Amino acid sequence: MDNTQKQQQVTDFTTTLANIDLKMEQNETDAGNDVGMTTPPYIVRQELTLLRRQVSIFSAAELPALTRIQQEAKPTIIGDEYNIAGVSISKGEGQTLTVLRWELEDALQSALERFNQHLINLRPRYYPHIPTAIGNV
Repeated sequence: MDNTQKQQQVTDFTTTLANIDLKMEQNETDAGNDVGMTTPPYIVRQELTLLRRQVSIFSAAELPALTRIQQEAKPTIIGDEYNIAGVSISKGEGQTLTVLRWELEDALQSALERFNQHLINLRPRYYPHIPTAIGNV
């Protein structure tokens, strides 16, 4: 997968997360109006859980596994290379992909936190099948 395809995949994941956020907003509106929810929270939880798994697999296979702290501590030697699943890539490519990884992780983290808040927002109203929060947020 080249960098353009990886960028497109990250964009697709981010768009999917935004769509899930819209579903949560619609659910809260529906609950506030005492009508049936368009997408029940357990379906939203399932979508987020599956997407989190897909993001994890994609990140492990296609993006450098450097945290922000590791990136800042990494020497700035010109010949320095990044490693993705045993394959060395140039420093320029590695930095670009590292930023993509952080953007994706931030978007996913935000969606998970939003989901847990979504559950809190629904609690005052009766909903018979409210799912549990997603851990490790």
